[in-house]
Amino acid sequence: MDNDCMKKRFLHLTNITDIEQTLSDNRLCMFFIKAHDCGVCNVMLERVGELAEKSPSLCSFYTDIREEPMIAGRFLVYSGPTVLLLMDGKEVYRGSQFINMEELERKINQYQNEVMDMDLSTPSDSRLVSRFAIHSFEELNTFELYEILKVRAAVFVVEQACAYQDLDDIDFQSTHVTLRRDNDIVAYARVFKDEAGLWHIGRVLSTERNKRFGMEVMKEAIKVAKAQGAGCIEIEAQCYALGFYEKFGFKVSSSEFMLDGILHRRMRLKL
Repeated sequence: MDNDCMKKRFLHLTNITDIEQTLSDNRLCMFFIKAHDCGVCNVMLERVGELAEKSPSLCSFYTDIREEPMIAGRFLVYSGPTVLLLMDGKEVYRGSQFINMEELERKINQYQNEVMDMDLSTPSDSRLVSRFAIHSFEELNTFELYEILKVRAAVFVVEQACAYQDLDDIDFQSTHVTLRRDNDIVAYARVFKDEAGLWHIGRVLSTERNKRFGMEVMKEAIKVAKAQGAGCIEIEAQCYALGFYEKFGFKVSSSEFMLDGILHRRMRLKL
């Protein structure tokens, strides 16, 4: 990713697997497709990036159509510049060649407001979801601890194809927040205070996409931290998920850095 695009929080995705995963993980996405050695494309990428900066619920990424031939068939795009807005993985807007920036901004605002309204509402199948379970490490029984570690490995190690040390001893000092549907964990987060006295929320996950379970567990984790005396919360957010955390008021507080092979940024929320 070039420096200008990094500043504009554009992910540079180069294969169809990463593109599909990003669409699955985010309610609202803007996908910019450029042609190789296209001066107009580069200018439009800069202008579209300015819109992305103003849109906290929007995950923005781009690719060069030559980098991934499967894009043409998957999205029916054969030249650039083309910009797509996708909501829950479905195309809701397309602009090609001479992109109308005012119309694109109106569409972004329209769908961003729809996503915010839906995400902050009650989960669609809340009748199937039990109450939150909130435990210190000592309060977890063997089965509960096993279930938490199992779902964390499924999401952060297997699904994200990232070999890293999940068991880091922070669990001992954490408050563990789980949300279950029937007997299965559908969302999880842990809350802890570091040695310097700064509060953190980490290992945030949802096992099912587009069900708003992640929103619910994050809201609960913030409540837990606040109840325990937190005045400020810091997180280490994967770059593609910045928009998700901005919905809660988190603001970027660092430049991009690599953690376990994945680009992250620190974010902070003042309570």
